[in-house]
This record gives sequence, C-alpha cells and structure tokens, in this order.
Amino acid sequence: MALAVCRAAVSIASRALQPGAGLGSCSSLGCVTPCRALASSTPRRDAPERDAAQRLLALRRENEVRACISQVLLKGNAMDAALPSPSAPLRGRRTDPVRSGAVQRLRVEPESGEVEFALSPGFPVGAVAEALEQLPWVTQVSVGAAQPVSKDTKPEGLRGVENIVCVSSCKGGVGKSTVAVNLAFALAARDLRIGLLDADIFGPSLPTMTSPEKAGLFQQSGTELIAPVIYHGVKCMSYGFAGKGAAMVRGPVVSRVTSQLATGTAWGELDYLVVDMPPGTGDVHLTLCQQLELSAAVVVTTPQSLSVVDVLKGIEMFDTLKVPCVALVENMAYFECEHGSRYEIFGPSCVKHVTTQYGIPEAVRIPLETATAKSGDAGRPYVLDHATDATTTAKAFNTLADAVQARCTDAAAERPEMAYDPEQNRLVLCSMGTEVSFTPHALRAACRCAACEDEVSGERTVGPMDVDASVRPLSIEAKGNYAVGIRWSDRHASIYPFESLWDLAQAES
Repeated sequence: MALAVCRAAVSIASRALQPGAGLGSCSSLGCVTPCRALASSTPRRDAPERDAAQRLLALRRENEVRACISQVLLKGNAMDAALPSPSAPLRGRRTDPVRSGAVQRLRVEPESGEVEFALSPGFPVGAVAEALEQLPWVTQVSVGAAQPVSKDTKPEGLRGVENIVCVSSCKGGVGKSTVAVNLAFALAARDLRIGLLDADIFGPSLPTMTSPEKAGLFQQSGTELIAPVIYHGVKCMSYGFAGKGAAMVRGPVVSRVTSQLATGTAWGELDYLVVDMPPGTGDVHLTLCQQLELSAAVVVTTPQSLSVVDVLKGIEMFDTLKVPCVALVENMAYFECEHGSRYEIFGPSCVKHVTTQYGIPEAVRIPLETATAKSGDAGRPYVLDHATDATTTAKAFNTLADAVQARCTDAAAERPEMAYDPEQNRLVLCSMGTEVSFTPHALRAACRCAACEDEVSGERTVGPMDVDASVRPLSIEAKGNYAVGIRWSDRHASIYPFESLWDLAQAES
C-alpha cells in the first residue's frame, strides 16, 4: 500500500511539472484539494521582494507628483531662470515643493492613484490639480489649504532665528572654538545678523576669545529672557559670562543650563545662530539637536587618526538625527615656513577620504599659524583684522562662511531617494521625476570606504572581481541630505554621496 501511494505521488508531481500543466487534484489519493504547490507554473514572489517592489513604486509615484507640482509652481516665475536644468537631477538641485513648505501633508497612493495634499496660500490650486490629473495613473486629486507655519511653536528666544548652525568636533583640542568664533564673525562681515552661543559649560571659551566692554548675564528689559552680550555686532552668549568660569556640575544639570542659554536668550531677529558645541556625543548634544532644529553642522578635526575616529562618530550622530553636515574643517592641517615649504606635522590629510565617504559637500584646510592663536588669546577673532587679507587662513574662513550660507539656502532643494527593483535587479535613484539605476554588483564594487580603497594612495583594494556577483542590498537609508547608505548581503556597509552616484551613472552611460 505504501509503495502504491509513493508511485501515485511521483506520477502527480511529474504531471504537475510538465509545461502547461494546470491545477489538478490528488484523485489517486482521494484528495479533493487542488495541489497548488505541485501544479503552479508561476513562481510566487516572496514578502521581501514584494515589499521592495511596492516601495519602489511608491517612491516613483511620489517623486513624479513632486516634480509635477514643482513645474507648475515655478512656471513663469523669475526664480525659474536660476534653477538648475532638470537634465542633471543629481547635480542641479531643484526646489522641492514639500521640503520648501509650499506643499504639506502629501499623501500618494501608488496603486489606487489617489493624491492628497495641502497647498500654501497664494499658489494656483486649480493649475496644480489639473496638471496632476494629466498623469496617466492618477485617478483622484484632493487639494486642501495649508496652514502657515507658526513661529509660536519655537521657544520664545529662538522665534526670530532663521538658521542654526552647530560647530562640532567630538574631540577636544582640535580648535573647534576657534573655528566657531571666526565663522560667526566671517558671516557677520557679510552684513548678516549673527548670534554666537558657547554651549560648553565645563570649559567656556567665548569670554577669552572675545573682549566685550560689558560682559555678564542680565535679564532683558521687559522679558524673562537673558540679554545677549554684543561684540562687534554679534550677539554672544556663554556660561563664562556669569563670571564663574568652568562649571563643576552633574550631567542633567549641564543639559538644563545649556538648554536655558540656547532657548532663553533674547536672540531677536537673526539670519544665523552659530553654536559652539562641547566635545563628545553625549546628552548635551542630543538635547541641543532635538530642541534647536539645527539647519546644518560643521565638523572640525585634525589630520591625526586619533581625532578622525571620533569625528566620524559625530558625523554618524548627525546623520542619525537628520542634521546635514555641510562642511569638514581640517584644522592645523600643515605648517608653512617662511620659505614656503609645507610640513604636515600631524600626518597626511584625511579630508578627501572623509568627504568622499560621507558625502560632505565642502572641505576646508586651515594651517597651523601663530597669528590665529594670538588672536584668540587676545580676545579678538582673527577675521576681524584679516577678513580681506590674502592669507590662507583668511581665505579658509571665508570659504567656510560661503559654504554654510550656500548650504543653508539649499535646504529646500530636492533630495534624491533610492530603492531596489528586485525584478530587474537594479538599484534605482529617483530625483523629482528623473531616475538612474545601477546593478548591485557595480555599485558594491564602486564603494570607496577605507576597507575598499587605500586612504593615502587612493588605490583600490577591492575591485569588481573581489565582489560576489550575486550581492544584493539588504537595507537602504538616507545619510543626511547628500548621501545614501546601503547594507549589503556580503555584510559590508557602504555610503555613497549623490555626487559620486551621478558620476557613476554618467560613466555607465
């Protein structure tokens, strides 16, 4: 009997596997349920592939909607002439209507074709809806009125502050405060309204690096806020102005004091508030990042590997908190003698490796110079006396100020997004209705991290022949505003700046 059953099962299986075989039933076994597992001729997509395909469809549809709305809002506008060409979606960053605040609560249902959002007052509702209805997959468009963003949601002291830029190092002794102070005064030289917060309670530097005539912590007249100390037009605040020097307090108290100085100071109307962060990546940093709604971060390091290791932790912290790192400053990068010879006292530069790996758009190298140290000790920032000089240090601080200003203005620009297409086995990068794609093998082989490329020589240590041909992405996530991170099936993790992805797409085409 058992032998007969086995023969019957083999017979059914062989018929089911024949081309064109349809659903059958195990009549020889007395089973009336169709044998779908044996008779199915179409492979079923597993859950991860199905989810990846749905994410890709949703990404494509939403980017198409954003591009369509953007074209309508900018049509005939004078600003349109200044926008980059759509033919270069990754280099030319166009204005994203959602990130700029023109469109709120955008909801796109890729399968049903429903599109719903709220449009800010003053924009052509009818024209936007009509344009979206022309998309072949859209079945319904619902447009509501967006509520203007109220400044009352911000802490009272910060309601007039447009941009908040933090200067961080995560490692003490690299010249972070020198960079923060000179950045603030370099921005002020551009006729901008600037504030400067020294957030280091344990070792405040601002009272030493500036020399205001009247320093102290006093209540602003008619308010409960602290009056800032004015020095050469820059509004300054530091715990050191209390006259107690460095504090000896426990961690929770430090966070409260720092928060009070940041949110409880009468900053008034500012274009930029520069925050000199304390070293490290602890509670104070997380508190400030969450409370201040940071626009950008500037990271300071020295060429030493000891410093770079900690700086990378800081960059990853900002990525996690969705704060874009807009510039990397390599301080004390080299010493230039009077005869013009350069000596890299602290080792070779790390700038190219870090900026390439993490997609940081700007890099500045500041030399080791006696004048910079003397200016800080004398209580007069270097750029006050050397802003228009042709020295390397003056040019570096001005370049940094230009980069911060440009990247904060760029906050409403589009940000490409990536998803995996399991059917085509391609990684697709979408950017406001335009897309480029890569094979997983080609993109994995193009990784330029320290494990795949020599940091000093730039020579490849891992090439296409070293990468498994069947490698696949396991997870994809944005890294700040300028890069995307991928975790691969070969247990490797890569970070790709959008600029490098554009170059790779151009090379493949």
